[in-house]
Amino acid sequence: MLKRFAILLITALILTGCGKSQKAIQKIGDYEITLTVAPDPPAVGLNTFKVKVKKADGKPITDATVHIHYSMPAMAGMPAMADEAEAKHIGNGLYEAQIDLSAGGKFPWDVKVEVVEAQNVLAVTRWQVTPGTKGVKVASAEGSGTGKGEVDYYTCTMHPSVKQKEPGKCPICAMDLVPVYKEGKTTEEKKPLRLVNIPLYQQQLIGVQRDTVKFRNVSKIVRTVGHVDFDETKVATVSLKFSGWIEKLYVDYTGQFVKKGQPLFEIYSPELVATQQEYLQTLSSQFKLSASNNHKRTEAIENNLLKSVKERLLLWGLTESQIKEIEQLGRPQLNTKIYSPFSGYVIDKQALEGRFVKAGTDLYTIADLSTIWVHAEIYEYELPFIKVGQEASIWLSYEPGVKYKGWVDYIYPTLQKSTRTAKIRLVFPNPDLKLKPDMYANVEIEIALGKQLTVVETAVLDTGVRQLVFVDRGNGHFELREIKLGTKVDQFYVVLNGLKEGEVVVKSGNFLIDAEAHVQGVLQTM
Repeated sequence: MLKRFAILLITALILTGCGKSQKAIQKIGDYEITLTVAPDPPAVGLNTFKVKVKKADGKPITDATVHIHYSMPAMAGMPAMADEAEAKHIGNGLYEAQIDLSAGGKFPWDVKVEVVEAQNVLAVTRWQVTPGTKGVKVASAEGSGTGKGEVDYYTCTMHPSVKQKEPGKCPICAMDLVPVYKEGKTTEEKKPLRLVNIPLYQQQLIGVQRDTVKFRNVSKIVRTVGHVDFDETKVATVSLKFSGWIEKLYVDYTGQFVKKGQPLFEIYSPELVATQQEYLQTLSSQFKLSASNNHKRTEAIENNLLKSVKERLLLWGLTESQIKEIEQLGRPQLNTKIYSPFSGYVIDKQALEGRFVKAGTDLYTIADLSTIWVHAEIYEYELPFIKVGQEASIWLSYEPGVKYKGWVDYIYPTLQKSTRTAKIRLVFPNPDLKLKPDMYANVEIEIALGKQLTVVETAVLDTGVRQLVFVDRGNGHFELREIKLGTKVDQFYVVLNGLKEGEVVVKSGNFLIDAEAHVQGVLQTM
């Protein structure tokens, strides 16, 4: 009998100990916030949350409004859960509310207790409560504790146009309204950090990854497509300064390579034959006059006439050797050979045997392909990076891995109206003639920018108006910070302002942290 009574007594004591709640205390400035949960450990279902609010000197706060927000993030097979309750004052600074923890397991519920007095936020504290685990875990605390956190209005994170003076539900989506606090009145007051609190287990669930802000040797690569073209400075046409009939062709097809001085065709021209005859007659008269010493004045006239006729032949395209040959034969050449002015490939041919051609007719176009031009178009915002003389490279789609080196030769002074792009000209040596006019090539121009402070691209949240990052402050705190960025280089941005070397930013999972910042009302303070 005594043994049975002892067993019942021990069981009653154990049950009494399990139901007793343990206190958790946070001190914020001039205030002390205590949270207890009964039963302890908390159960799945209804639990009694008690919040004790008092000043540091022990004086209870009896006229505050206490909001208890509790939430659990989405997990595999389970949606996110969130709700709130207003704790009622039951006396001596003690506030009580019934909270339904509808899910258990090893994952805790995030609890935020917000204490407001006459529109002034006294303190915001964060806790973690896990059904089946004894005690209340302190997460973090916010608030000045000096009455400076005055609520400006309440709004909905999904519908910012909703603004109310009192807390409540959004009239559009029925979500709980969150407070937006007034900024400090004095410019000398230090601007508070905009912190978002994400517990470690939640960081693991959403896949938070970090990267360090550091100085890097960066270079920008401008990529575009280029069109291979002739080097216009090495293209020439062959035309005549007199009329005549083409009697014979030596270069008779397009694409043929010709060397400088190689004969292109023979032509019969009555004008040219007559001028040769005039030259021979003037030359004969000069020989006769030179034999007599009594006609010096006439000899000088004949010399001037001979020079004039010879210059006409040279201007018409005859060479010194051809004129010498006429002098030696003593008779005019009926057919005269026309020679190539320089080496290259025939890219256009209008000369045909038997054709009558007038003075000025283009008969051949010859291009030297030892160097070629590549015309490319770049975007307007890339123009400041491109300079004449910069190294450039191209490669062909059917020759992967083979690059040709050249340089920027010219930047055209106008933009294409329709595409808003600028045209640039690149020069490339072409000794093997692998680059052929009218090809298309991939173009790369690498511009070294030196050592710059950089942040990884995925860390930046660009709203279109400003750029934001989340800086890891440790212990689950992430600071929302506005920064200024320079140019984008591959997967990095150059940082102009707002970050320092060595700071750690979130590079993955930041969109989910941004969503949590909406829920916690951090974005409304910016």
